[in-house]
Amino acid sequence: MKKRTLLILLLPAMLLGSIDAFAKTSDSELKALEVRVEQVSGTVLPDFAPQSFKSMKSKLRELRAVYQRDGRVPPQLLAEVQQELERFRGDAERAQRIMKKTYQWRNAAVRYNFVRSFDPVSLYRAEQTYNQALKLISEHKYDEARRLASDARGQYKTLIRNAHSNAKKTLGSVLKTYKKGVKSDISALKTSSGSLSGLGRADGAIHRIRPLDVPTGAFNGVAPPYIPPDLPPDGPTPPVTIWVSERTQTSLKISWTDVSNDEDGNRLMRSDNFINWPTILDTGPIPRMQTFSFVDTNLTPNRKYCYVIESFNAFGARRSNQFCTYTLDNANIPIWRLQLRVKVADFSGAGLGEEPLRVYVGGNVERPAVQTVVDYGRDDFEQADHFTYDLNLGHIRDLNDITNLVLSNRSTDALYIEEFAFVINQRDVFSRYFGATADSAVRIAEVFSYSVEFAELRNDPAWQLFVNTSKEFPGFDLLPLIDTLPDGRKQIVIPAEQIVSRTESLVGHMLNVDQAIRDRFRWGFISGPAVEVSKVNDKTLHFDLDLEAMINNWPNPALDLDFDIEVATRCDSAKRKLNVDLTSKNFTSSTDFTLWKDILSLGVLPLSDKLIEWYANECTTPPQVKQSFEVQLPENFNCGDINIKVNDEPGVTVCCFAPQP
Repeated sequence: MKKRTLLILLLPAMLLGSIDAFAKTSDSELKALEVRVEQVSGTVLPDFAPQSFKSMKSKLRELRAVYQRDGRVPPQLLAEVQQELERFRGDAERAQRIMKKTYQWRNAAVRYNFVRSFDPVSLYRAEQTYNQALKLISEHKYDEARRLASDARGQYKTLIRNAHSNAKKTLGSVLKTYKKGVKSDISALKTSSGSLSGLGRADGAIHRIRPLDVPTGAFNGVAPPYIPPDLPPDGPTPPVTIWVSERTQTSLKISWTDVSNDEDGNRLMRSDNFINWPTILDTGPIPRMQTFSFVDTNLTPNRKYCYVIESFNAFGARRSNQFCTYTLDNANIPIWRLQLRVKVADFSGAGLGEEPLRVYVGGNVERPAVQTVVDYGRDDFEQADHFTYDLNLGHIRDLNDITNLVLSNRSTDALYIEEFAFVINQRDVFSRYFGATADSAVRIAEVFSYSVEFAELRNDPAWQLFVNTSKEFPGFDLLPLIDTLPDGRKQIVIPAEQIVSRTESLVGHMLNVDQAIRDRFRWGFISGPAVEVSKVNDKTLHFDLDLEAMINNWPNPALDLDFDIEVATRCDSAKRKLNVDLTSKNFTSSTDFTLWKDILSLGVLPLSDKLIEWYANECTTPPQVKQSFEVQLPENFNCGDINIKVNDEPGVTVCCFAPQP
C-alpha cells in the first residue's frame, strides 16, 4: 500500500519533469533552427529560391507562435520545418550554380537608375526571362533553366552596354565643357600660399569644392561634392532657369528670364534624345531681366522634350542648363489618392534609424515635385517591415502630373528595400522586386536616391493596364470607392481608414519638413493609434492626435491634440467631376497644454514658433489642414442626386449617394 501510494505520488512529478524536459528540448531545438535560418538569411541563397525561403520562414514563425502559446512544439512540425530547410538549401545552392553570373548582371541592371530608365521594355523582357529560369529550377528542369539563364544574362548585358553608351554620348559632351574649369581649379590650389595674387583663385576653387558650401536641392536633395566653374567664359551669360507654364498634348509653353545685356541673340534648342539639338527659334537680344516665352507646337503626346537656351555674340556662345518636360497624354485620369507600399529587407541593418524617408512625385512640369516626408506614429521602415503609406497630393490632380518617382534617404543609415509598389487610386501601377539579401535589395543611402523616370513608369505593364482600362470603362478609377446598396442605389464610400491614414501622413510630414518644428515636436506617448477618429455629426469628423513636445532638461510633456474635419463636396455636372474637401477646424489640446504653455512662458522655446501658432487655442485664425481630391463620376451619377453624410456604421465613412441606374 505504501509502495503503491509512493508510486502514485511520484508519477505526477515524473510526468511534469518529462514535460519540462521536453519543453526545454523543444525550445532549444527551435532556437537552434532559428539560428540556422538566420545564418542562411545572411547569405545570397534566399534570392535563388525566394518562394521556398518565404514559405519556410513563415512556418518557422508559426512554430514560434505555437511555442509561446503552448509552451512546447510538436516534434512532427519541428521536423517538417527542419526538412524544408534542408530542401531549400539544396535547391538554392543548385540554382546559385546555374544563375550566379546572370544574378550579378541582373542586380546591376535593376539597381542603377541610368540603366533602368534607358530602355524599360528591354528590362521587363529580361526580368521575365530571369524569373522563368528560376521557376524552371524549382521544377527541376535544369537544362531549360541554363538556357534561359544564359539568355537573360545576354539581355541584361546588352541593356547595360547600350545604357552606358548612351550615357557617354549625352554626358560626355557636358563634362568636356567643364574640363578647362577643373584644370584651372587644380592649378589654383597648387598656387603657393606665399603668393598673395593667387589666393583669390584658390578661394574660388575652395568655395566650389567644399561640400558644405554647396546649396542643397540638386541631385534629389543631395548636394554634389563639386560644382565646376562654367568655363570657357567667352560669350554672354545664358539664362539660369527655364520653365514650362502651359502643357497640352501637342504643345509646350517654354519661358526664361534673360540675364545678359551684351548678347546679339538667343537660340532656343530642343531635343528628344539628348544628342541632337536643332534650333527651333532664333530671337534677337532680349532686355536684361525680361521674361520671354515661346509656344512649341506640333509635338507628340505623352513624350519627353528637353530644351536649352544658347545666348551668343561676337565673342562666342554659351548654353543654359537643360530643362526637360513632358507633353500630356489623352488619358485625363483624375488622381484622388497616392500611396507607396514598401517591404524592407529582412536582415540585420536593413532598416532606417530616426531619419525618415523622403518621397518626391512629379517635377519638371508647371510646379516642383510634391514632397512627402514619410513619418507615421509607428516605427517606420524597420527590418522586415511591410507597410503602405499615403503620399501628399499637393498640386497633383491628374495622371499627367505624375512624371517621376524618387525615394531619397538623407540618413547615414542605409535602407535596404526588398520590394515596393507605387499605388494610384488604390491600384498598383508600378512595382519593383529587387531581392531579399544585401546583394540584391536596393540600397538607398545618403549618396544614392532611387529614381523611377517618366518612360519607366509608363512602360510598366501595370501602368498601361490602369490607363487602358480607365479609357475603356469611364469611372474605372472610382471603382475602389463605389458600393452598391441592397435597394440598388450606389454610394461612394471614403472609409475611416483612408481619412486616418491621410491625416497621419499630413501631420507626420508637417512634423519633419520644417527643421524648427522637427526639433521641438514628434509623435508622442502612443498607447493606441497615433490618429483616432470619431463622428461629431453628419458633416463632421473628430480627430485625436498623440504628440510629444521635446523640451531640453525637462520631461517631455504629452501633447494630445484634438480637431474636427468638416467634409464638403463640390460637383460639376457638365464635367461629371466630384471634389471632396476635408478641412480641419476647432483646434484644442489636452490638459497637458497648460504645463506646455507654462514651460514656453519661461522662454525655453520662442512663442512665435510655427507649431505653437498653429495649435494655440487662443489663436483667432488657426491655419487649416486641408486635403481635397477629385474623382470622375460614372455616367449614371448626377450632381443633383449627390449628398454627403458621415456614417458611424461600419466605422466612419463619407457617402455620396446616387440613384439606381
